[in-house]
Amino acid sequence: MLIINTEYLVAPLICRGEFLEQYVEDLRIINEIIDDANIQVFKEYDILSEMGKVDFYPSDSFFKKIISQDKDTRISANDIVRTLYKLINAAPEFSNDIENYDIEWKPQVTAPILSYLSDDRKSHYRNLFHKVIFQSILFQRESYIFSIQKNSSYNTNFDVEIDAGITLIEPDVLGEMPFNINQKVTMFGSVRDVIINLNGYDIYK
Repeated sequence: MLIINTEYLVAPLICRGEFLEQYVEDLRIINEIIDDANIQVFKEYDILSEMGKVDFYPSDSFFKKIISQDKDTRISANDIVRTLYKLINAAPEFSNDIENYDIEWKPQVTAPILSYLSDDRKSHYRNLFHKVIFQSILFQRESYIFSIQKNSSYNTNFDVEIDAGITLIEPDVLGEMPFNINQKVTMFGSVRDVIINLNGYDIYK
């Protein structure tokens, strides 16, 4: 399961360097995965609103301004917008809510601290980490989170160590409480690294 977050789609605003062609190619690959339908791809809930909060508006005029700063790009603003909206329209929304269980969590600590995020975005990732970790424990369901750190280079992955725990859960499916959690979550900026983890999915078919 792939989960596309706001920070990944707004990479042209927050990343260093010139990478627009790679950005569009990676979006194209994700669209191919969606079309193939063998792997679930989700987008963050209400992602267009979240993009708007950081003044990222996927339009021709918006990307023409960005393209003007990348003199070597051969891609048009229309190509970028079309590819981006294809992904946004095709991927269903992913809710961070954990349905059918009432859970009390211990305070979550991450290393590194995601200090570049707003309080709202920190809350989003806290709940997202809770859900993907819970799914991995209970259902052995693996999730690949797409996100990019502010001021990083494009296609950069980074690991987040999650220290958390569950003090109460109903219905009880975990046994003795508290249930302590220490788990590494990789935030992917590189589509190809995810492909490698997906048993060699053929991105060039």
